[in-house]
Amino acid sequence: MGYWTTKHGLRDNVLNNITKQEKRYSSFMHDLKPPTWPGGTQQLPLGWVIPAVKGKKMKIGVPVKDGFTELFKIEWDACTGVPTYSGFSYDVFQEVLRKLPFALPHEFKPFMNASRQSAGSYDDMLCQIKLHEVDVVVGDTTIVANQSDYVDFALPYSESGVAMLVEVKDDLRRNMWIFLKPLKWNLRLITGVAFVFTGLVVWVLKRCKNEDFNGSRSEQLGVPGEVCNSSMRIAA
Repeated sequence: MGYWTTKHGLRDNVLNNITKQEKRYSSFMHDLKPPTWPGGTQQLPLGWVIPAVKGKKMKIGVPVKDGFTELFKIEWDACTGVPTYSGFSYDVFQEVLRKLPFALPHEFKPFMNASRQSAGSYDDMLCQIKLHEVDVVVGDTTIVANQSDYVDFALPYSESGVAMLVEVKDDLRRNMWIFLKPLKWNLRLITGVAFVFTGLVVWVLKRCKNEDFNGSRSEQLGVPGEVCNSSMRIAA
């Protein structure tokens, strides 16, 4: 960061390189160089730092795809060509880094070809760990048995499943006669005729012995209807 002497105070260079204008005594931190932490980074570590070997950083493989960009998305700057990353999987990874008790120098390595298209399937991307092309893969990868033979998966942070969307018409749900929809017209006709026939049979058999089945013609015409209605209630 710099040097301190009783004559000149804090300096960011050796005493032999101090010019005449810089011979004033200084006690300000801005006269020093920013600290360089182990691993060659100036980023403030959270705790102890994993030193990078010869300036190398952890290589993070990420998928390149067109669909389901809510999970992981890569956007390329039109002028500089520098990629920016976003998505749920990316946010989870960044949150994990913030929770670590140490700084982790890393760089993202998109799994793509020269045309910035995906260089293969997810199996091919995970094989890059086995081939030592990348150290870790971050993305919406699925834990399957054959991939577990050559990579170790972290704990799942989202549930996988299949959902079905079915269109529902409100007019059918609010119709009071919807219970008749599964019945065909011939079945409805036979059911109605059976109830009417039952009412007529009961009326013919009971009208001679039961006074309730006698009366005026209008009353006698209503008796089969009452019997039919009673039969429907009993059947229900």
